[in-house]
Amino acid sequence: MSTARQLGTLTLVAMWTLGLGWLYLNHSCETRSVPRVQGDVGRADTSSSSDSSKLDQALNGPPYSFTGWEDQALLAAAYRTAVQLGHADAGGLAKPYAYCLALGRERQDAPRAVIASLGHAGLRVRPASACYVNRGGPYAVTDATTSRRGWLVSITAFERPRPGSITLYASFYVQPLFAAGWACKATLSGPEQWTVSDCSMRWVS
Repeated sequence: MSTARQLGTLTLVAMWTLGLGWLYLNHSCETRSVPRVQGDVGRADTSSSSDSSKLDQALNGPPYSFTGWEDQALLAAAYRTAVQLGHADAGGLAKPYAYCLALGRERQDAPRAVIASLGHAGLRVRPASACYVNRGGPYAVTDATTSRRGWLVSITAFERPRPGSITLYASFYVQPLFAAGWACKATLSGPEQWTVSDCSMRWVS
Protein backbone atom coordinates (compact mmCIF):
# COMPACT_ATOMS: atom_id res chain seq x y z
CA MET A 1 0.00 0.00 0.00
CA SER A 2 1.15 3.56 -0.56
CA THR A 3 3.32 5.47 1.87
CA ALA A 4 0.48 7.88 2.62
CA ARG A 5 -1.76 4.98 3.71
CA GLN A 6 0.99 3.40 5.82
CA LEU A 7 1.48 6.45 8.03
CA GLY A 8 -0.06 5.48 11.35
CA THR A 9 0.14 8.95 12.81
CA LEU A 10 -1.86 10.87 10.29
CA THR A 11 -3.26 13.94 11.94
CA LEU A 12 -5.83 14.50 9.26
CA VAL A 13 -7.99 11.71 7.93
CA ALA A 14 -10.82 12.46 5.57
CA MET A 15 -13.49 9.87 4.91
CA TRP A 16 -15.82 9.84 1.97
CA THR A 17 -18.70 7.44 1.60
CA LEU A 18 -21.58 7.69 -0.89
CA GLY A 19 -20.64 11.23 -1.82
CA LEU A 20 -20.49 12.56 1.76
CA GLY A 21 -17.36 13.80 3.49
CA TRP A 22 -16.41 13.55 7.17
CA LEU A 23 -13.31 15.06 8.67
CA TYR A 24 -11.65 13.59 11.70
CA LEU A 25 -8.79 14.95 13.71
CA ASN A 26 -7.15 11.69 14.70
CA HIS A 27 -4.50 12.31 17.31
CA SER A 28 -4.49 9.46 19.79
CA CYS A 29 -7.47 7.30 18.83
CA GLU A 30 -9.18 8.83 21.86
CA THR A 31 -12.90 9.47 21.79
CA ARG A 32 -14.02 12.57 23.58
CA SER A 33 -17.55 13.56 24.39
CA VAL A 34 -18.63 17.02 23.33
CA PRO A 35 -20.92 18.89 25.71
CA ARG A 36 -24.29 19.67 24.26
CA VAL A 37 -24.71 23.37 23.74
CA GLN A 38 -28.12 24.87 24.26
CA GLY A 39 -28.89 27.89 22.19
CA ASP A 40 -30.43 29.13 19.00
CA VAL A 41 -31.21 25.92 17.11
CA GLY A 42 -31.80 27.77 13.86
CA ARG A 43 -28.46 29.49 14.09
CA ALA A 44 -26.70 26.21 14.93
CA ASP A 45 -28.33 24.46 11.99
CA THR A 46 -27.24 27.24 9.66
CA SER A 47 -23.68 27.09 10.94
CA SER A 48 -23.59 23.32 10.63
CA SER A 49 -24.90 23.49 7.08
CA SER A 50 -22.29 26.10 6.18
CA ASP A 51 -19.50 24.02 7.70
CA SER A 52 -20.67 20.92 5.83
CA SER A 53 -20.73 22.86 2.57
CA LYS A 54 -17.22 24.18 3.13
CA LEU A 55 -15.94 20.70 3.93
CA ASP A 56 -17.64 19.22 0.89
CA GLN A 57 -16.06 21.84 -1.37
CA ALA A 58 -12.64 21.33 0.22
CA LEU A 59 -12.84 17.60 -0.52
CA ASN A 60 -14.87 17.38 -3.70
CA GLY A 61 -14.42 20.74 -5.41
CA PRO A 62 -16.76 23.66 -6.00
CA PRO A 63 -20.48 23.15 -6.66
CA TYR A 64 -20.81 21.84 -10.19
CA SER A 65 -23.77 20.33 -12.03
CA PHE A 66 -22.81 18.01 -14.88
CA THR A 67 -25.01 18.45 -17.92
CA GLY A 68 -23.87 15.54 -20.07
CA TRP A 69 -22.48 18.01 -22.62
CA GLU A 70 -19.01 18.17 -21.11
CA ASP A 71 -16.07 17.37 -23.37
CA GLN A 72 -16.06 13.57 -23.70
CA ALA A 73 -12.30 13.49 -24.24
CA LEU A 74 -11.79 15.48 -21.05
CA LEU A 75 -13.97 13.10 -19.04
CA ALA A 76 -12.18 10.06 -20.45
CA ALA A 77 -8.79 11.56 -19.56
CA ALA A 78 -10.05 12.38 -16.05
CA TYR A 79 -11.27 8.84 -15.45
CA ARG A 80 -8.05 7.31 -16.77
CA THR A 81 -6.06 9.50 -14.42
CA ALA A 82 -8.28 8.63 -11.45
CA VAL A 83 -7.81 4.92 -12.15
CA GLN A 84 -4.04 5.34 -12.32
CA LEU A 85 -3.96 7.36 -9.11
CA GLY A 86 -6.16 4.81 -7.37
CA HIS A 87 -3.85 1.94 -8.28
CA ALA A 88 -0.82 3.93 -7.14
CA ASP A 89 -2.51 4.60 -3.81
CA ALA A 90 -3.75 1.01 -3.39
CA GLY A 91 -0.28 -0.40 -3.89
CA GLY A 92 -1.49 -3.55 -5.61
CA LEU A 93 -4.19 -4.38 -3.07
CA ALA A 94 -7.89 -5.04 -3.72
CA LYS A 95 -7.52 -5.21 -7.50
CA PRO A 96 -10.91 -4.62 -9.13
CA TYR A 97 -12.66 -6.67 -11.75
CA ALA A 98 -14.39 -3.54 -13.06
CA TYR A 99 -14.40 0.23 -12.62
CA CYS A 100 -17.77 1.79 -11.88
CA LEU A 101 -17.81 5.32 -13.30
CA ALA A 102 -19.78 8.01 -11.52
CA LEU A 103 -20.26 11.67 -12.35
CA GLY A 104 -21.04 14.42 -9.87
CA ARG A 105 -21.98 14.34 -6.23
CA GLU A 106 -25.25 12.60 -7.10
CA ARG A 107 -23.23 9.72 -8.58
CA GLN A 108 -24.97 9.71 -11.95
CA ASP A 109 -23.71 7.46 -14.70
CA ALA A 110 -20.79 8.53 -16.83
CA PRO A 111 -21.83 9.23 -20.45
CA ARG A 112 -22.10 6.15 -22.66
CA ALA A 113 -19.61 7.55 -25.15
CA VAL A 114 -17.01 7.89 -22.38
CA ILE A 115 -17.62 4.36 -21.16
CA ALA A 116 -17.32 3.05 -24.72
CA SER A 117 -14.10 5.00 -25.31
CA LEU A 118 -12.46 3.67 -22.14
CA GLY A 119 -13.68 0.18 -22.90
CA HIS A 120 -12.07 0.29 -26.33
CA ALA A 121 -8.87 1.43 -24.61
CA GLY A 122 -8.82 -1.77 -22.56
CA LEU A 123 -10.46 -0.78 -19.29
CA ARG A 124 -13.32 -2.91 -17.98
CA VAL A 125 -15.73 -0.12 -17.09
CA ARG A 126 -19.36 0.06 -16.01
CA PRO A 127 -21.80 2.91 -15.41
CA ALA A 128 -22.19 3.56 -11.69
CA SER A 129 -25.74 2.24 -11.75
CA ALA A 130 -24.43 -1.18 -12.82
CA CYS A 131 -22.64 -1.59 -9.49
CA TYR A 132 -23.82 -2.07 -5.93
CA VAL A 133 -22.27 0.20 -3.31
CA ASN A 134 -22.33 -0.66 0.39
CA ARG A 135 -25.16 -3.17 0.13
CA GLY A 136 -23.45 -5.91 2.09
CA GLY A 137 -21.59 -8.90 0.72
CA PRO A 138 -17.85 -9.44 0.49
CA TYR A 139 -17.16 -6.17 -1.35
CA ALA A 140 -18.22 -2.61 -0.66
CA VAL A 141 -18.39 -2.00 -4.43
CA THR A 142 -19.69 -4.91 -6.48
CA ASP A 143 -20.12 -5.36 -10.22
CA ALA A 144 -23.81 -6.33 -10.38
CA THR A 145 -23.33 -8.57 -13.41
CA THR A 146 -20.55 -10.78 -12.04
CA SER A 147 -20.73 -10.15 -8.27
CA ARG A 148 -17.00 -9.43 -8.37
CA ARG A 149 -15.11 -6.55 -6.80
CA GLY A 150 -15.46 -3.12 -8.33
CA TRP A 151 -14.00 0.29 -7.65
CA LEU A 152 -16.18 3.38 -7.66
CA VAL A 153 -14.33 6.03 -9.68
CA SER A 154 -15.91 9.48 -9.56
CA ILE A 155 -15.43 12.87 -11.15
CA THR A 156 -17.13 15.28 -8.76
CA ALA A 157 -16.42 18.75 -10.17
CA PHE A 158 -14.73 20.87 -12.79
CA GLU A 159 -13.33 24.33 -12.19
CA ARG A 160 -12.13 26.48 -15.10
CA PRO A 161 -9.43 28.91 -13.94
CA ARG A 162 -8.73 30.09 -17.49
CA PRO A 163 -9.58 29.12 -21.10
CA GLY A 164 -8.03 25.82 -22.10
CA SER A 165 -7.21 24.87 -18.51
CA ILE A 166 -9.45 23.09 -16.02
CA THR A 167 -9.06 21.84 -12.49
CA LEU A 168 -10.86 18.52 -12.06
CA TYR A 169 -11.72 16.71 -8.86
CA ALA A 170 -11.60 12.92 -8.90
CA SER A 171 -11.73 10.08 -6.40
CA PHE A 172 -11.77 6.32 -6.05
CA TYR A 173 -13.59 4.25 -3.43
CA VAL A 174 -12.90 0.61 -2.60
CA GLN A 175 -14.46 0.40 0.85
CA PRO A 176 -14.61 2.44 4.06
CA LEU A 177 -11.08 3.45 5.08
CA PHE A 178 -9.86 2.65 1.58
CA ALA A 179 -10.49 5.67 -0.64
CA ALA A 180 -8.87 8.90 -1.76
CA GLY A 181 -9.51 12.03 -3.78
CA TRP A 182 -7.38 14.37 -5.87
CA ALA A 183 -7.45 17.70 -7.65
CA CYS A 184 -5.68 17.71 -11.01
CA LYS A 185 -4.93 20.21 -13.72
CA ALA A 186 -6.18 19.39 -17.21
CA THR A 187 -4.82 21.31 -20.19
CA LEU A 188 -6.09 21.22 -23.76
CA SER A 189 -3.08 20.04 -25.76
CA GLY A 190 -4.72 19.49 -29.14
CA PRO A 191 -8.07 18.82 -30.81
CA GLU A 192 -9.95 16.58 -28.35
CA GLN A 193 -6.70 15.93 -26.50
CA TRP A 194 -6.35 16.72 -22.82
CA THR A 195 -3.25 16.35 -20.69
CA VAL A 196 -3.90 15.73 -16.99
CA SER A 197 -1.07 16.61 -14.60
CA ASP A 198 -0.12 18.22 -11.30
CA CYS A 199 -2.45 16.05 -9.23
CA SER A 200 -2.51 16.73 -5.50
CA MET A 201 -4.24 14.53 -2.96
CA ARG A 202 -7.15 16.32 -1.27
CA TRP A 203 -8.13 13.56 1.14
CA VAL A 204 -7.42 9.93 1.99
CA SER A 205 -9.10 7.35 4.18
